[in-house]
Amino acid sequence: MKALLPLSILLITGCDFSQNAPHLEETLKSLEWVDEADPVADSQNAIEREDFRFKGVYGYSLYVPGVPNDCILGSEGRNKIVVPIEGTSDAIPSYEHARLQAIATEYAEWYNMQILIYLIENEAWQCNL
Repeated sequence: MKALLPLSILLITGCDFSQNAPHLEETLKSLEWVDEADPVADSQNAIEREDFRFKGVYGYSLYVPGVPNDCILGSEGRNKIVVPIEGTSDAIPSYEHARLQAIATEYAEWYNMQILIYLIENEAWQCNL
């Protein structure tokens, strides 16, 4: 009887992982682009298109690296000036996801810094923190 409990837990956990495997694969594919991304070039392209939205990463909530949190509007306004990087999350199911999440966060920080500098230099930034 005692041997059945660990075996049952192992089987249930194994089934759970196999059910989540397609979702993990999808998540990883949605983040793979950050390995080759150039945040400076991407931000310059966005500036040329007059797209001054920041990049955000999901965690406990949507986080905007490199931009003071008090300068980002409330949740309704946040959706208009922040583009979340899909695939980021506070749930990190694998080493590969953790690696890509870290790169996405660094990417967002560099990207946002370029946008922020442009806005400040062009007197289009309203926050003085």
